[in-house]
Amino acid sequence: MRWAITRVLPLPGPARISIGPSSVSTARRCAGFSAARISMGGVAILPSGWRQSAAILAERSTGPEQPMSLDTITDNWQRLVAVGVGYALLIWLAMAVWALRDIRDRTRDPVAQVLSVLLVLVFNFPGLLIYLIVRPRETLAEVYERSLEEEALLQELEDQRACPSCKRRVQEEFIVCPYCEFQLKESCANCEKPLSHNWAACPYCGRSRRAGAGERRPRAARSSAAPVSPATTAPLVEMQREAH
Repeated sequence: MRWAITRVLPLPGPARISIGPSSVSTARRCAGFSAARISMGGVAILPSGWRQSAAILAERSTGPEQPMSLDTITDNWQRLVAVGVGYALLIWLAMAVWALRDIRDRTRDPVAQVLSVLLVLVFNFPGLLIYLIVRPRETLAEVYERSLEEEALLQELEDQRACPSCKRRVQEEFIVCPYCEFQLKESCANCEKPLSHNWAACPYCGRSRRAGAGERRPRAARSSAAPVSPATTAPLVEMQREAH
């Protein structure tokens, strides 16, 4: 500690010294007096018997500062090194935890998850850079969203039907393609609504397509039993003669 006694005036009688606020308690302890009149930041009036003590205080206050010992410097460096090592360990563990969370969001393969964490734990910051390069590009949530978008696009394309024959777009309620006359659907025998070829019953009236087909068979039999006019059979006879 450096004392703040600035000067000692060699005057006859009581001695006068100028002291600062920080030297009041020190002067009292070192000089061995408690009843001395000391003014803070001003001039202290000391009796003549205490001139020697005041001179000693003045000499000590003007002396050089004591240098730090080697043990103190070593202790300070050890503290700094300990703090730095602690921060490095925290950053290392934080990188490993972040890598584990990130790889869980990108893949469900346990082998890939373990290898990613070990890469960061073993190689530290360079391992984290390598992981950022080789990790999957998309997360599982992004892959799921992209699959939903693709399914929605395919469903939209399916809704916009096309004719199997001419590949032109047709509407859902069309029975025949208006471009190539290809039969797209069949009409219900009861409500005459368009029916898809894959349907077993009419969704509008609930009539089974098998029942409708069974009712058409007697009509076909009656039409075959009807007499055939000569006008319709004449072209067939001529075609058979030309073939012979």
